[in-house]
Amino acid sequence: ALLHPLIAVWLFPQLRPLLNGPALWAAAIVFTGFLMLPLTWENTLSAFQVQFYFLIGAAVVLLAYLPLHPAGSLRWWMGVAAGVFSLGSMGSAFIAPVAAIVVISLKSWQRRAWSKSDTVSMLVCAALATTGVALMVHISVHDGLRAPNLAIFLNMLQRAAAYPWPHSYHFWFLVQAPFLIWVGLRIREFRKPWSQPEWFALGLAGWVAAQTIGLCYARGNYHGYLAP
Repeated sequence: ALLHPLIAVWLFPQLRPLLNGPALWAAAIVFTGFLMLPLTWENTLSAFQVQFYFLIGAAVVLLAYLPLHPAGSLRWWMGVAAGVFSLGSMGSAFIAPVAAIVVISLKSWQRRAWSKSDTVSMLVCAALATTGVALMVHISVHDGLRAPNLAIFLNMLQRAAAYPWPHSYHFWFLVQAPFLIWVGLRIREFRKPWSQPEWFALGLAGWVAAQTIGLCYARGNYHGYLAP
């Protein structure tokens, strides 16, 4: 049960530079609300569910350190170690290194320069992603849990985007509005240098979006997830 709050407590100061005034207090209240209770009973009582927390913890450390620090530095190695550690958690562990590749590419494009450190980081991320895909195990009994058609997949995606109010999924865009506005503002100012917390937030958002899409496809036909 401690894994969930420890990850969030570590995450908050990483994103703290992005928040000022009322936004800081609002974020603190939201974080507190999410940390007061475990996400669900099974995440604390069923041992195999702990793998989700291992995946989340490793992914956020990888995205915070590996693409944003010089190759060979201590924090860079911490990101690499987190990526290796994540390979033993879940089949979707390859997504975080892919998100890191996107961050490195966009960061290099923004500054119109490509360094040796970028090349090393990209190669390491590519190796982690490739290994993650190679280690994936197909479980045939789970095939029936996949979304059987596009309509069900999109419905599940709306419900996931509307979390923590999946039953009001038609208003998912209201839940996602703050993030979408932030992304729009960042894109508008793409020519200006972004800070490390901004790049981290972008990589984290991309990772969450990819994980959500994967979940809605792989478990779209399982009515225990976000179903009415």
